[in-house]
Parts: sequence; C-alpha cells; structure tokens
Amino acid sequence: MLKEKEIYRVNIESVNNLGNGVAHIDGMALFVPYAITGDVCDVLIKKQYPSYAIGSLSAIIEKSPFRTEPACNHFKECGGCSYLNLDLDRENTEKENQAASALRKFKIEAKTVRTQCPVAEKYRNKVVLFYGIGGFGYNRNSSYDVVPHSKCQMNPPVFDKIAEYCKDNLNKANLRALFIRMSSLEKPEIMVAPIYKSKTDIVKFSMGLASAFPEIRTILLGVNKEKDFAFEKTDFSTVYGDGHIEDTMCGLTFSISPRSFYQINRSCATALYEKA
Repeated sequence: MLKEKEIYRVNIESVNNLGNGVAHIDGMALFVPYAITGDVCDVLIKKQYPSYAIGSLSAIIEKSPFRTEPACNHFKECGGCSYLNLDLDRENTEKENQAASALRKFKIEAKTVRTQCPVAEKYRNKVVLFYGIGGFGYNRNSSYDVVPHSKCQMNPPVFDKIAEYCKDNLNKANLRALFIRMSSLEKPEIMVAPIYKSKTDIVKFSMGLASAFPEIRTILLGVNKEKDFAFEKTDFSTVYGDGHIEDTMCGLTFSISPRSFYQINRSCATALYEKA
C-alpha cells in the first residue's frame, strides 16, 4: 500500500489515453500527469484508491528520449491538449498500444496499421471556447476555471481572430462560451455562435462580425441555462445567414448545423475513410 504525501522514484512505462504517465509500484498502477514513457522521476502520492493511485511529478531524474518542449505556454494549466510534451512518432506508438490494449480486454488480438494524420497542428474545425476573466479559452484541467489565451496552436488562426473580436465587442453579461465551426472548402465557410445563459440581443454585433470576417456564412445565438455546461443542452436560433455551413469529405457534401456530428480533424478522418 502506497502512502499519501510520500515521494516514490518510478520508471514511467507508458502513457494512457488522458496523457498521464503510467508506472507500477508493487503491482499497483500509478498515474502521473505530465510524465511520459521513459522518464525516471520522483512522484508525490496525492491520492490513494483501492486499485490505483494518483501522483504529481516532483522531479525528473532522467528525461525520456521521447520528451519534447511544448510549444504552448499554457500546456500545464489548460485542459485542451494531452500530448504536447511527447514526440509525435512516440505519441502515435502510444495510441496504437492503447487501441490494442483496449481490444485485448475483450480477448481480441488485433494487428494495428498506423495511419499518419496529414496535419498535427491547426487542424480543429470546431471549438467551444469558454468565457472567463481575461477572455476566451479552454477549461483548466479537472476544473471549470477558464485559461484565457490569444492563440492556440491546434486552432486555425482565424478562430483566434474571431475570438479576439468577440472578446472586444460582445455583450459580456451572462456570456458563457463561444462556438466556432469552419469548413475545409477552397473558400471556407464559418459558423459562429455566442452562448449565453439567457436570450440576448446580438443582431447589431452579428452585422459587425459578418462585415469583419466575410467568410462567415452564419451566426447563431446559443442559450444554455444548465448549471453545469453541456453543449448538447444548448438551444440555437439563427441571427444571420441560414444556420448551417457546408463541407465535403470523400466526394460527399454535408450540410452541418451546430449540433451535427462531424469529425473535428477532417484531414485525418478522410485518411482513415479512404483506407476503410
């Protein structure tokens, strides 16, 4: 049994689907945020459970050869990304191992075939940015606190510019979040939806936003009254345009609304569908 508030030296064996390093002490699994495969590190035990423990990285004694320096200054506080401190090729290896391990639990031995994603940055075609003190951003890890940022390396640059415009021009009373979606057409189409706790007049704002960003096809008002924000519980009404955008994938054209399920990384989804 591990002792809480004690420090243990461990070898990180793998990385799980949440981006946490995984080690074992006397057969018990230990999960360590920000540790990666190949690290030798000192870990402070934060919480002990019957079958596993959660630790925090106290010191890295030997750095893994797979460790990289995250390009994002918010990596350790923002909950948007999990693998920025891991070499891309090793990240893909870890994900292959995770897929094989998940199938093995059902006694399925599967041979994985790697499909390399064509892009590793600026690929997101959809974001929900939460509003907090300082502007829009993603939630802090395991928290509803917002980590504001002026740019995100996973978002197209135009998303950051739209978020900045919204921060400067939107009515902030009861503002909860900002939803942005974009197609991959030669002339991209963009959907924008500020989300409030109650119905709010954004007509004048919408005219200014559409004028500032001609690629915007539609603007909607989102209303979400739920105490704990869940995007699926948002009601949308069209303020500008026709309420949807269009995109193509594998020769098919899709009409996409705010709630439509559509792969957030279109280029990777296309590569997978073409192999299927």
